[in-house]
Amino acid sequence: MDKAETAAFHAALTDRSFKFNDWVARIDLSKAEAFDESDKANILAAVKSDSHSGGIHGLNKRVIELLRQWLSEQVQFLTTIPSNDDDFNVLFSKGRFLRSQGRAGEAEAVFRQLVHEAENQQWPEIRLLAAMGELAGALKDQRKLQEAESVYRECVTGLERTVGATHPHTLEGTHNLAFVLRLRGKLSESESLYRKALAGKQSTLGVDHPSTLITMNQLGVVLLQREKFEESETLFRKALTLQQKLSGEGHPNTLCTLNNLASLLDATGRLDEAEGLRRKVLRIMEEKLGPLNPETLASVNNLAALVEKQGKLEEAEHLYRRAITGTRQVLGPAHPNTMRSVGNLAVLLEKQGKLAESEALYCSVIAAADGKPEEAVHPVTWFYMRRYANHLRSVGRIDEAVTVCTRALGAQERTLGSDHPATKMSVKVMGWIQEAAQINTDDTATTSAASSVEQ
Repeated sequence: MDKAETAAFHAALTDRSFKFNDWVARIDLSKAEAFDESDKANILAAVKSDSHSGGIHGLNKRVIELLRQWLSEQVQFLTTIPSNDDDFNVLFSKGRFLRSQGRAGEAEAVFRQLVHEAENQQWPEIRLLAAMGELAGALKDQRKLQEAESVYRECVTGLERTVGATHPHTLEGTHNLAFVLRLRGKLSESESLYRKALAGKQSTLGVDHPSTLITMNQLGVVLLQREKFEESETLFRKALTLQQKLSGEGHPNTLCTLNNLASLLDATGRLDEAEGLRRKVLRIMEEKLGPLNPETLASVNNLAALVEKQGKLEEAEHLYRRAITGTRQVLGPAHPNTMRSVGNLAVLLEKQGKLAESEALYCSVIAAADGKPEEAVHPVTWFYMRRYANHLRSVGRIDEAVTVCTRALGAQERTLGSDHPATKMSVKVMGWIQEAAQINTDDTATTSAASSVEQ
């Protein structure tokens, strides 16, 4: 890029006007224009008939891969040591951009550099706290939850000291800390902090401010997890009414609340109403964001899970496969969203008795953890590793089940903690496996004794 293009690229990063995932979601080479319509028809016919390229879908995928590679190269050039406000803002925005692309490890390195420079150059504390807050966010994205919690706590304490407990930055920091605590299974403290953040935002920002409604929505999520269904539903419906009025039905925040309300309806057995909301959300996302937007694909996965629960297994399988194809193309095969859909399809195929493909899918999810430090592995991997261990138990492969479940349980205890609900479930599954192992041992002993008597 020349000097002017570089300046424009920096500006786009700084004001966060560029969103790669939304951009690639709109790429469809079948809609490309040509000077002559007959040329377009001939080119498209040739592409569609080329089995080696994968047709239009394969060409779209290749273009997206090249764009992602080019952007990665451009972002890597932003290596300035921040010595003034402009440099700080560019690197700060680089880190946020990397987070938005799911490259949280690289974002972590950028924010660690900013924190280091802020401390060394004795910049104003508010700048240090801003970099620390983003560092905590990058750690959260990688599910390095213990360190993320520690950094967020330090941020909130610093913000309370420098700008006050009711400042919007402090309240947002409190919200973020509550979010990490929820992920760590510390639901009681998370609920308390969400209530504190919500009360502060309502009094300082207003009851209908978008940030207030996001916190209201997230408090509803914690209450849903704690099975406080009535209050959770009240909060979801209140937030939804205000978001629809202020931002419209197609706004991402509105759709998030609709999704959460659907989850509550699902949890409370109102599956038909939940299905209606899931289909509504998917329809809006397809229209507003495009069929390959990551949020659209997550909505496909959510609908699949619901119709599977309703016994509509053929439709569920079709939707899971659609989600997998899309997330592999847009996010990559190792992204947590991709692995979640792959794992869900593995579970569905296991239920249908399609064990060979199911096992292959389980193993592909588990392979994503191989060679990585445990803290860098998304918890969804350990979840499906535990599901696979239980499958191995059910088909009598007890020794393999013990090995797989031991790995998952150990990783969850070290990264999530012993009190996390996912860890507790793995302890329960390990108990089932050990019971099966004991039964096998008893059966073997009985058979040996019978053989001795017969002899």
